[in-house]
Amino acid sequence: MLTERAKLTIFFFLISLLIAFYTQVELIFFICGVLSSLLSVSFTIYKITQITKINCRRNLPSAVYEGQTLKVTLLVENQSVLPSFFIELIDNFSAELPHNQQKKLLFPYLSRRAVIENIYEGHCPKRGVYWIGPTMLITSDPLGLFRKNKIIHL
Repeated sequence: MLTERAKLTIFFFLISLLIAFYTQVELIFFICGVLSSLLSVSFTIYKITQITKINCRRNLPSAVYEGQTLKVTLLVENQSVLPSFFIELIDNFSAELPHNQQKKLLFPYLSRRAVIENIYEGHCPKRGVYWIGPTMLITSDPLGLFRKNKIIHL
């Protein structure tokens, strides 16, 4: 999936390509080459990175009492032989107020065969059953031009 940054880069590439063919200035051709290289390398890394090789697990206590804080531990494991970049986890936590229900965790870099643990907290103001999830996993190439999404039911 293209991001806004990728659309803007493609737009500037096409505009500079048109200007380069119209004016025949070598510097503008060089700029076109740099932009096309940037797009092709990012797209190649995007295609090689496998989102299916990233596993997530959630650890939490079985019960929390009224007014207590729930600590949720998310474990992210990269089972691929390649690193992953800009991993974002969005977990829905229904106990919080509506503007604070989505808990976002960002991992800028996840090396190959690595496991990262992160903890977030949620406050449970009332008694009852609260739902956690689903979790959305989003990965990106190193420049953030292309993104992949996957919904995980933990």
